Parts: sequence; structure tokens; C-alpha cells
Amino acid sequence: MARTSKISSNLQAPYKTVEELQKLYPDSWVLLEKPISNKKNTRFVGGFFHYKNKNRDKVFEKASKLQLNHITIIYTGGKLDETALNFIL
Repeated sequence: MARTSKISSNLQAPYKTVEELQKLYPDSWVLLEKPISNKKNTRFVGGFFHYKNKNRDKVFEKASKLQLNHITIIYTGGKLDETALNFIL
């Protein structure tokens, strides 16, 4: 199980690539801190994993509670895959 971190915590969230997340958590919304994007096509390649859920609203709630800097929320697959929904807050 992944450890989550808060601003005041010394715990580090694990770095995961988008490909890893798609295999581990298909059809889920995933919260990443400090997302890294590919400079050529601006697609996200990974970030520090904090939380996942199949319900997008729950992921936004968790992001709000953790108060992380530089986050993105991505969808890992399924019927929304074609829309390439990514959020940077």
C-alpha cells in the first residue's frame, strides 16, 4: 500500500509513471504531486502518487484535504480515455 504524505510529514509518496498507474489502477482517477510531462507533446509521464479512486469527486476531495502543491489528476483508462482529461491545479 502506498504511503501518502502531507506538507508537514516526512513520508515520501512513491514516484509512478502513467504506464505503471494504468496497469495498477485501470479505470481510476489518480492524484499525482509534482507531475512530470513530456516536453515534446506535453503529455504527463509520471509523478508522486498519493491517491486513487474510481470516483473523480473523491479524488478532488482528497487533493483538497492534502493541500499539496503542483498536482494533477489523471484518468487511467476506460471510456474517458479518448478525451485525455488532465487537470493541473
